[in-house]
Amino acid sequence: MKLSRFVFLVGIITCLSLIYLYQETETVKLSYTASKKSNRYQDLLEQNKNLKYNIARLKSVSSLGNKVLKDNANFEIPKPAQLAEIKLRNNKKVKLASIQRKPNLILSFFSLKSQAEAQTIK
Repeated sequence: MKLSRFVFLVGIITCLSLIYLYQETETVKLSYTASKKSNRYQDLLEQNKNLKYNIARLKSVSSLGNKVLKDNANFEIPKPAQLAEIKLRNNKKVKLASIQRKPNLILSFFSLKSQAEAQTIK
């Protein structure tokens, strides 16, 4: 009787131990799965942020181009008198269009340059 009771208790303890180990292994598997999903979620968030940035940048560039074309539709090809030629060290010539700005009278009052200078008579 004592032997059968001992075998019965060992069987119960073994079954309970196996159930406990099964639960622990399932918990570890679930934690690995959750960790993988969390990493994938972070990667997708980062990718989403990058894509939103690129979309905003592309939209801003296209809207900027459309705005420039809408506001300043009177672009002209520069005349030969408006071109400046620059020689580089490797003897290449580059032509640049000179910008002719109209003086702003209001801003000229606040500039640091002197507008009129007296010259001595010799």
